[in-house]
Amino acid sequence: MSEKKGTLVAQGLLRSFGRVASRMSVEKQDALDARIAPYELPIFAAAENGKNDFQDIDIDACFPDLKGPLVVEVGIGNGEHVFFHAQHYPDKRHIGAEVYKNGLLNLVVQMEEVAEAGKPLNNLKICAKDARALLMALPDESISELIVLYPDPWPKARHHKRRIINAEFCRLAAKKLHSGGIMFMATDIENYAEQMADVFDQNDGFCVADPNRSIHTPPPNWPTTKYERKARDEGRDKSWYFRFQRTEK
Repeated sequence: MSEKKGTLVAQGLLRSFGRVASRMSVEKQDALDARIAPYELPIFAAAENGKNDFQDIDIDACFPDLKGPLVVEVGIGNGEHVFFHAQHYPDKRHIGAEVYKNGLLNLVVQMEEVAEAGKPLNNLKICAKDARALLMALPDESISELIVLYPDPWPKARHHKRRIINAEFCRLAAKKLHSGGIMFMATDIENYAEQMADVFDQNDGFCVADPNRSIHTPPPNWPTTKYERKARDEGRDKSWYFRFQRTEK
C-alpha cells in the first residue's frame, strides 16, 4: 500500500476496514491516486509525524454550482450505489468515502467514462480516507442522508470493537445529520444487524423512519450491488435495511 503509516485511519480511532488493495502494485496505486485527484474531496491538512490534522470542509466551495441536499456514503465498495444515485438524483450533492483501491478504481473509471461522454458527475466527490475523518471535518447538521452499506463485519468476537457502527459513530452521526435527516444502513450479518438496531434504538437522537416497512425490504430504486449478488450466490439470502431519522434538536 502506498499510503504512509497513520494517514488512512483517523487519529485516535481503531481501524474499521480491512485490506486497502488487492493485486495492485504500489506503482498502480500511486497512478490511481493521480486519477482520483480531480474528483477527490480534500480531507487532511499537511501533517507531520503521521498525525492527521482535520480541515473544516466548505461544502458550498466543493460543489460551487450546486446547493442541494448533502448525501454521504461511507464505504462505497465498488461505487455502484453512489454512482447510481449521483446519476439519478442530480439535484443532490454526493460524497463517497472508501479506502479500498480496487473499488475506487471501478468508480473512477465510471466517472471518467461519463465525463468523456460529455455528462460529468459534478455532484459527486470522492473521499479516499477514513470516513470518520470526513464526518468530523464536515459542518454540524450539514448532512441530509448518511449511508453505510455492508460495512466490514469483523466476524470474530474479539474484533467486534472494530466495527464502524457503534455508539461513538451513532453520536457522530447525530451531530452531523440535520433534523429530519436519514441514517441508512444495510448488512447481511445477523448479529451486526442486531448491533446496528441496538445502537440507534438507544440513542434518543434517532427514531425509526418508517416503522411499517419490513427491515428486509430494500428502499425503492435500489441498485443491487456486486457484493449483494455475491452474497446471494454464497447462500446469504437475507439482508437488513435500517432507516433511522434524526429527531428534532
